[in-house]
Amino acid sequence: KDDTEWDTIPTASGEVVYHINISELPTGGPYAVVIEGLGRSDYFYVGGGALQRVAFHTVRALFHQRCGMSLEEPFTQHTRCSCHETVRVTDAAPPGMIHDSSCPLGCNEAPLRHVRGGYHDAGDFDRRQSHTIIPMSLL
Repeated sequence: KDDTEWDTIPTASGEVVYHINISELPTGGPYAVVIEGLGRSDYFYVGGGALQRVAFHTVRALFHQRCGMSLEEPFTQHTRCSCHETVRVTDAAPPGMIHDSSCPLGCNEAPLRHVRGGYHDAGDFDRRQSHTIIPMSLL
């Protein structure tokens, strides 16, 4: 169909969003929308199982970013030993909560604790509630 049959709704960003009816497509895929002279969309799937791939890859990403556990075959080919099982517990605000040269006086003597869990994100590891709520809400 040509674009005169599409509904257009302006968005807050000022872009125009085109809507198309895909209700008559058979369940399955992959499908793509191709507009000559403009390009092709990413592939998409239709039906009740369409989000299974998204859910699988989301949970798999969370598994690979999990901290304090080893990654082993047969669950992954990207193996690694358990990490960050011992941390210093301080009352310092970031970045002093992590053992480094900017640590406030006395925090280097804070007790070591054996812990498990948390996630790697943004190049570090974290066990704060604000980070663990993300995988909980995705699950």
